[in-house]
Amino acid sequence: MKVRPALAITGIGAMLLAVTGCAARDDVAIPAATCTAPPFPHPYTNVDPCAAEEVLTAAVTRIFSQSSEKYDPATSFDAASPLLTDDYRERVGNSAIALGGQITSTLSEQRGATRVITTAHVAEDDHPPDTGGSVSRVITLDQHLGDGPAHHTSIYARVVRTDSKRPWLLDQLEVR
Repeated sequence: MKVRPALAITGIGAMLLAVTGCAARDDVAIPAATCTAPPFPHPYTNVDPCAAEEVLTAAVTRIFSQSSEKYDPATSFDAASPLLTDDYRERVGNSAIALGGQITSTLSEQRGATRVITTAHVAEDDHPPDTGGSVSRVITLDQHLGDGPAHHTSIYARVVRTDSKRPWLLDQLEVR
């Protein structure tokens, strides 16, 4: 029997494709589940409920900002409620003053500022691996008090969701 080289090479190639073609590839992106979470209410309509880092930075920014004459951490925490899990709001409850108050009110009093403008950024620090239901990040806060220099603080935060039909919501916050 005469073996044709082109046919033999094609056969070997087909066998290799059959053996290796079904294997998972690290360089091919697997599409994420489509997020169908409803939008957040005003004033958070510009925050994408499907973008974990956006929710993290928006919630942390609101909790650590002061826009009135006297900083009230409980009011700032309550204002962030649409971005927080019910469980987290219940766990923190009246101790919200310890979150923002520990940084913002002290600085405000020291520098006599009536407004504290806070900007939150996701830091490049190590963090636990993301899952479909939990994303943790180190957040860097830059707080500008009046005309003084910015004060920098690191915050450890986590957002969670139960499925892709629900928004990411802040569930843990730790000031370091």
